[in-house]
Amino acid sequence: MTGHLISALFLIVSMGSALAAPPSGPVDPEMAAWYRGLRQPGSGSGCCSIADCRPYESHMSSDHYEVFIQNRWYPVPNEVVIHGENKAGSAVACLRTQWFSEEVPANYSPGIMCFIPGPAT
Repeated sequence: MTGHLISALFLIVSMGSALAAPPSGPVDPEMAAWYRGLRQPGSGSGCCSIADCRPYESHMSSDHYEVFIQNRWYPVPNEVVIHGENKAGSAVACLRTQWFSEEVPANYSPGIMCFIPGPAT
């Protein structure tokens, strides 16, 4: 029960500040293992760790997903979408390039490595 409470609190905090630094407090070991176990479709390469993956707002747009990062919608390449169990409870994107300041360059690309749709998308 406590692990689920920690996970829920982590998600709430993460949703409010998607590009914030990784949490410095205790992390649910089950969730950390789940994040580490994510694999890119096709290649089987590891997607990320809990530090690279965060919950993001997302939606379907025509034939692909989009995620809302730094006040902009970015397309998710279909080849990085993982269809399976989502223990996070919301859409999660694993980014190659995080941006931590308010001013985002026009040519910024998050380099989406993996995307796990949320239950409502």
